[in-house]
Amino acid sequence: MIWNTIFYLVKTGCQWRMLPKEFPKWESVYYYYRKWASLDVFDLLLDRLRGHVRVERSQNMEPSVGIYR
Repeated sequence: MIWNTIFYLVKTGCQWRMLPKEFPKWESVYYYYRKWASLDVFDLLLDRLRGHVRVERSQNMEPSVGIYR
């Protein structure tokens, strides 16, 4: 439910304190958001998602890093 609430906030631009009643209290959602953000959970999630998309496109999971000459 916390993830769904964070997705809702991102998609709608809703203010934390203006969350609809069907979501958990904004203080609880904000607590987990701050905790996960400080642990770089969102960066890890995006890296993994990007890797899966690259595989579906028949590319290497990790982009090649190199110097082009």
